[in-house]
Amino acid sequence: MVKLVEVFRGNGMGRPKIGFTLREIYVNPSHVSCMYEDAAMEHSLREGYLPDELDERQSFTKLQLSQGQTFYYISVVGDVDSISEKLGLSLRRRQLLHD
Repeated sequence: MVKLVEVFRGNGMGRPKIGFTLREIYVNPSHVSCMYEDAAMEHSLREGYLPDELDERQSFTKLQLSQGQTFYYISVVGDVDSISEKLGLSLRRRQLLHD
C-alpha cells in the first residue's frame, strides 16, 4: 500500500466557496489500471476552488482503480511521473525478465 494525497469533493469544511478537500489515502498499486494528467483539477486550482495550502504550480494525476469488475477514479496530488514512481510503476524501474 502506498500513501497518496487525494483531492475530493467534500463538504467544504466551513469554507463556503470551496467544494474540494484533501485527505491521505492508501492505494494498492496492483489496483491501478490507468493514470493520466488531471487538467480539470489544475483548472480548478487556478480558479481558486481547491484548498489554499496547495501551490499554484501543483500538478494532479487521475487514477483509475479497479475493484473486481468495477472501476472508479480518484484525483491525487502530484504529476504522473512522481505518482508512477511512488506506486512502483515507473518504466525506469521495470526490468525485462529472461529465462
